[in-house]
Amino acid sequence: MISEGGRSIPPQAVERLTAQLRRQKFDDWIYVREEGTTVNIMARESKGRLRNLLILVNEGDEFVFLSVKTKLKARDIGKVVEWYMKTHKPKPIRKPDEKIPQV
Repeated sequence: MISEGGRSIPPQAVERLTAQLRRQKFDDWIYVREEGTTVNIMARESKGRLRNLLILVNEGDEFVFLSVKTKLKARDIGKVVEWYMKTHKPKPIRKPDEKIPQV
């Protein structure tokens, strides 16, 4: 995330933003952190419908904030996920190479 002056915005500012969104009744739907990249999908629901969807991606000195207004129901999102899984045939998660000792 870059400010108007071209200076990087500190991670604390992003944390304050997500805390403020939670106070505004946004819920964390998905939070993934891997190798310096953080993806947070937040949503606000009202009357059984998804009203706002926010996608925040923070990778090093780059930040993406996407805000979408919707009238979707949770089952609509489920249908999209089902369709994607059927049409794209995601690769199976590979097992770790080394065996983990069992207790």
